[in-house]
Amino acid sequence: MKKTFVLVTVLLAAILLGNQPKALAFTDKDCKDFSSKQAVMDFWYSNGYSASNDPHCLDGDNDGYPCEVTSGDYSNFIAASQPLAASQQQVLVGNK
Repeated sequence: MKKTFVLVTVLLAAILLGNQPKALAFTDKDCKDFSSKQAVMDFWYSNGYSASNDPHCLDGDNDGYPCEVTSGDYSNFIAASQPLAASQQQVLVGNK
């Protein structure tokens, strides 16, 4: 009886521990994991990271920008990532 209880307990533990959701897995990123400033800025921006939300510690100097990206680099990245306003699209279409 005692052996059966131990066996059931071990099997239950194996089932519960083996079925952990993949979302709980956290792969820490470092600056060296990115091939370019563009790649790290895309990762940073798409995840909504900031100086106060930096789970990978990519902003070592706490200036709000990852991996020694400058404010100018990031501003240009944000500007390029934003969709064009309707008035800007019209100017581009009219210039063709």
